[in-house]
Amino acid sequence: MNNIIDFKTLTNEELKELISSAKEELKSRENSQPKQELPRPRVLRLMYKTLGEDRDSTVTRYNGGWAKTVTGLDKSRTNGYSILGDFVNIDAPQYWKDGTIILDCDIHGSRKHPEKTYRLFQYQDGKLSLLTFVGDTKDWAVKLWPAIEEALDI
Repeated sequence: MNNIIDFKTLTNEELKELISSAKEELKSRENSQPKQELPRPRVLRLMYKTLGEDRDSTVTRYNGGWAKTVTGLDKSRTNGYSILGDFVNIDAPQYWKDGTIILDCDIHGSRKHPEKTYRLFQYQDGKLSLLTFVGDTKDWAVKLWPAIEEALDI
């Protein structure tokens, strides 16, 4: 199959015939292979709403909050900076890979007495599943380390 074709030596008619044959071959290959459905971008806020009304998994954003993908840990720190990853806009459509770990900080309660809840989600098969959550304590990040290590297999 290592036939090298010198296109300059072919006539116009031979080139047209070659192109036509190549197009027919491509079309037959496309028709013989099952079409794969391309992933569609998903909005994180909308995926939160599919989690149900369980208080442990409901994200409200009443007083604000943030979300980030989790890619690793830096155990030289013991605060939120120990959890490595990029912040994400929960209202922007994004392409999510299966197995992506998402850390969400939701701030609820009153404006004078806000309460943070840190939730760890995993994206799989187009859905989020809650891995664990912790309340607003000084060592909230360290409490999430075991679940992150297990989810990332580190």
